[in-house]
Amino acid sequence: MERADCRKCVFFKVTWEPNFPYACELFGFKGKNMPSATVFGASGEHCGEFRAKNKSSSAEKSGGAGGLTPRKF
Repeated sequence: MERADCRKCVFFKVTWEPNFPYACELFGFKGKNMPSATVFGASGEHCGEFRAKNKSSSAEKSGGAGGLTPRKF
């Protein structure tokens, strides 16, 4: 199993804390490293709880600009 890409996981969050910018909601921790690296460092195993985010996000539904219409110059 390969290391999970946390940015594509539903449990991954970015915090407002400069010292602990990344968080895993499932395991309930924050850190300076990606949560998958923290899990691997602590257990020696890759994260087995990865859940992919829904691919049809609101940005994709609205054209990828977060609801804004791109300007044409």
